[in-house]
Amino acid sequence: LAQGEGLRLEFKRTVPAASRMARTLAAFANTSGGRLVVGVSDDRRVLGVTSEQREMQRIERATDFLVDPPLAVSYVAVEVEGKKVLIVDVA
Repeated sequence: LAQGEGLRLEFKRTVPAASRMARTLAAFANTSGGRLVVGVSDDRRVLGVTSEQREMQRIERATDFLVDPPLAVSYVAVEVEGKKVLIVDVA
């Protein structure tokens, strides 16, 4: 979080619409990969997610149905400042 957003790191409060999510993840995949941190605002405030399962399902809809070929991403839910945050890695 201290590093801030850049070419390979992006913060999202929640997972946006599948089409917007697909563009972000495809952009990471088409360059040198990247990391998406869900549950953090652009100004680096940790907000947390209410359901990491719901956020993962939204991401999977984007990666499986809106990106060709489908993207493989990895997820990990971590606790930051007492709140759940979802980290999504794109190779």
